[in-house]
Amino acid sequence: QRRAVAERLTMNLCYYDLSGTGVLREGDLELYIFELIPSIHKLNTLNKSFFPFYVSTAVRKFFFFMDQAGTGRIRISDLVLSPIMAELEEAIRDTSLLPTAEAQNWFSARSALSVYGNFANLDTDKNGRLGQHDLAKYGNGTITETFVKELFQHIKLR
Repeated sequence: QRRAVAERLTMNLCYYDLSGTGVLREGDLELYIFELIPSIHKLNTLNKSFFPFYVSTAVRKFFFFMDQAGTGRIRISDLVLSPIMAELEEAIRDTSLLPTAEAQNWFSARSALSVYGNFANLDTDKNGRLGQHDLAKYGNGTITETFVKELFQHIKLR
């Protein structure tokens, strides 16, 4: 059963490997996830204007955890075996997630709306990006100014 799922997923992902090198670039993964939207429980009932945000945040999660070297690509074999892909597959497969499980699944409609709400509240200048000043307000100021500065220094070095 697991092997069949892995083979199906590998074949599906290879369809988006436009370079034929066994890796997906950011745009490839965006297209894959965008085309999955109708399959993700409750997500297809949301306003279509939300979909680009959903795709962007989903792809960022993959690249944050799986492309720490900043190469701009992730091997398909790594994607298939990743717990992040398993979580995405769970959001697709399980139409009866309990509310608590749904809230914990990053790819669920409920979780995506929560992330979007937090982002929109922090993005005070509404430019679609969080700056140091915006991020410092997360958690009602529980993140220190030093941490935020270090985080942004790390991001700029990548």
